[in-house]
Amino acid sequence: KSLSNVSPPTSAEPLDLGCSSCGTPLHDQGGPVEILPFLYLGSAYHAARRDMLDALGITALLNVSSDCPNHFEGLYQYKCIPVEDNHKADISSWFMEAIEFIDSVKECCGRVLVHCQAGISRSA
Repeated sequence: KSLSNVSPPTSAEPLDLGCSSCGTPLHDQGGPVEILPFLYLGSAYHAARRDMLDALGITALLNVSSDCPNHFEGLYQYKCIPVEDNHKADISSWFMEAIEFIDSVKECCGRVLVHCQAGISRSA
């Protein structure tokens, strides 16, 4: 799927990207990265953009953060893996749970966005 028809929010469009506790960037970061046809990697910014999620056909989000909110509960399937953003966090203990969630979404022909705050550390 393409994001060519998704434009960044304008000042006239009030959009709550609100994640002040996790410092979600409020600027346009482009789109999430497609890893596989059913698997995308992104940031809290992407997870807060319903238009972007819908344009990509995202049906589920894997939130690999202890402080970023699930903005659209009830509209998408969510799984939270509460990993702190520090070098001491043992993320490997969550791998099987994450894989099982991603596999379950894939089996239902869904698409998953895996994200943390910036989309470059915990979620990757």
